[in-house]
Amino acid sequence: MDPLQVLGLVVIVAVVTGLTVLVVLRRVAPTDRGTGVTPDELQRQLEAATQASVNQALLTASQSLADQTEDRLRSQHQVTAGQTKAAQDAIEKLVTPLQTKLQELDHHVRALESSREGAYAKLDQQVTDTRSLLSTLQTETNHLNAALRRSDTRGRWGELQLERVIELAGMTEHVSYDRQAQQTGHGTGRPDVTVHLTDGHVLYIDAKAPMDAFHDAVAGSDPDHQRDHLARHAKAMTSHVVELERRSYTKDERSLPFMVLFVPTEASLAAAAEADPRLIEAALERGIAIASPTSLAMMLTNVSLGWRQQVFAANAREILTEVRELHGRLVTFSDHLRRAGGSLESAVKHYNQAVGSFEARLRPAARTIESLGGTEQILPDLDEVTLSPRQLRDSDPALEGGT
Repeated sequence: MDPLQVLGLVVIVAVVTGLTVLVVLRRVAPTDRGTGVTPDELQRQLEAATQASVNQALLTASQSLADQTEDRLRSQHQVTAGQTKAAQDAIEKLVTPLQTKLQELDHHVRALESSREGAYAKLDQQVTDTRSLLSTLQTETNHLNAALRRSDTRGRWGELQLERVIELAGMTEHVSYDRQAQQTGHGTGRPDVTVHLTDGHVLYIDAKAPMDAFHDAVAGSDPDHQRDHLARHAKAMTSHVVELERRSYTKDERSLPFMVLFVPTEASLAAAAEADPRLIEAALERGIAIASPTSLAMMLTNVSLGWRQQVFAANAREILTEVRELHGRLVTFSDHLRRAGGSLESAVKHYNQAVGSFEARLRPAARTIESLGGTEQILPDLDEVTLSPRQLRDSDPALEGGT
């Protein structure tokens, strides 16, 4: 039984006992008056005895409760110690592999950190190099932009682009085109390129198209300012067309009725045409054809093809002349060969006649001398030639390419 329950029962028994004694004393109190003990004193004694019993019961119960509590605590401590030991063992079994994995993870993390530091160092170096390269590129771009704004440099850049287009078209210098040649006829101009056509005409090309405003538009970021620069670019292109018209390139007797203004980039021509839709049409009315690299390459490719066809035609004419001359030589040679054959036939005929005369008139006398022992040498026999030379005929396969 629980010590608290025991203690409660003892207290209840003590109280009930005290109450019972008190009731009994009250009932017997009138008969005890002669003994000298009053009920109050008896009550006090009884309360004291009851209190003592209760205290003794409480002490006994407390001692028992303490002993039982100590036993329970000791037993619980042992159970708890066993459970703790088992829990520690289980935790140790769980923690040991985890600790191993954590150590491996720490090793990998350290290796990764070391690799990351190296990668960051390389990346930092690359960023530094890239920043330096970008700075250099920006500087060179500014220099190039400044150089392209100069008229002489801009013209030279346009000439280089024009040379690349000409090379792409497969043209030959000093044959189908000339660079910086004096204008033909009565003009005094020096176009950048003079293209010679197969019929004797020429096509002049100018490569100094204005590009300053276009570069300003490309460098800017404000759309309104870009539109203003592109409008200025179209006006500059129109002004240059007017200037080329004043040079009277197309007035020469050998010039085509138009010349070419070469624009080195497709974008600049498209931007000018977008800003001024009548730019190309108005230039054609003045005898100036504004051409981009693509359109000029197609134009010059046709010219180069015409030159190649002319070369093929000239070669064909030369081959025909050589063939005719060879045929004449073959006729002469065949005549000589026919005469040689006739001479051979006559020689064979005379040879056979000589052999016949030898056999008829000289051979008998020679045999007589040999039979008489007049000589040790024997006269050899002579045979007639029966082969005759082959005659050349007009229908002979040899003359027709046969064997």
